[in-house]
Amino acid sequence: MSRIVSKPLSKSFEIEDPEGSWNVGFRQMTEGDYIEVGDLTSQSDYLYDENGRFIGTRVLRNNRRAERRAIWRTLSSCDLTYEDGTLIFEAKDGLVRKEMNETKFNERWDLLPQALADVIVEKFYVTNPPEGE
Repeated sequence: MSRIVSKPLSKSFEIEDPEGSWNVGFRQMTEGDYIEVGDLTSQSDYLYDENGRFIGTRVLRNNRRAERRAIWRTLSSCDLTYEDGTLIFEAKDGLVRKEMNETKFNERWDLLPQALADVIVEKFYVTNPPEGE
C-alpha cells in the first residue's frame, strides 16, 4: 500500500502600507524545519537540591532567534526591495534559504525597520500557527 504525501502548504500575502504594496509568502514547516529550529538552545543547566541531589535540567532558549531561523527556513517569497530595486530576500526554487545562507539572511533581516519585520513575523504565524492553536 502506498501513501501520497503532499508538499507543504504555501500561502502568499499582499501587504499594503503607506509606501505601496508588497508580497510575502511562506510554506508550512516540515519535520526537518522543526528539528533545525529546535536545535537552537542557548544554555542548559543541571539543577540540584540543597543536598546536592540532581533534580532536573533547565534549558534556556532565545525565542527570537528560533523564530528568525523558522522564518528563514520557510520564507518562499518577499518582494521587498532596496531603494535601487534590488530584492532584500532572494529566493531560489521557492525558498529563500536555497538562495541565501542563514548569515546573509540575518544580516539583511537586521536592517529591516521593526514595523516591517513585525508584519513578516505575523504572516509567518498565519501559515505556521503555534502548536495548540
